Amino acid sequence: MQAMKSLYFTPTGEQQFVQPGVFSGRSHISIPSRLEQAVLVIAAIPLFLASCCDREEPGLAGTSWQLEQGSSYTQVSGLGITTITLSFGTDESVTGTHAYLTYGGRYSASNDTLTVTAVAWTCQTCQAETGVADQQAFLDTLMSAQSYSIRNNRLVINTADGELVFERLK
Repeated sequence: MQAMKSLYFTPTGEQQFVQPGVFSGRSHISIPSRLEQAVLVIAAIPLFLASCCDREEPGLAGTSWQLEQGSSYTQVSGLGITTITLSFGTDESVTGTHAYLTYGGRYSASNDTLTVTAVAWTCQTCQAETGVADQQAFLDTLMSAQSYSIRNNRLVINTADGELVFERLK
């Protein structure tokens, strides 16, 4: 095994290698062996991975989301595929749009638990009863929220009827 060498700098700035344990009052920098360097790199890998991958993000307050296309809730009878948004206020209000409806209510989030209550909607440009049942089904599912998680700019709300998966709006 290769011994660790110590690098000293003379007062004039010259470099000088000296055997370990020998100290002449000069400032020094220890140069780790290749094995020690490899161990340091291997030890750093989990720290790097933990800092960048599948990271959990802060809470819901002040965030806005859009339901992923492909969700059955984005398909509305008579209207086709629609966009569903969801915003969480810092005052525990929840608002959003679904097709031509605007909705709002209250939310409470603690740890990973989520409850959504008192959701009401208004019609922006109602087209008789077109799609109202589909939009109400989404709101009913949202109000059955039980828990949530935020990872990699995705909000997953676990409800009594399954998952609602949203993408963060920029």
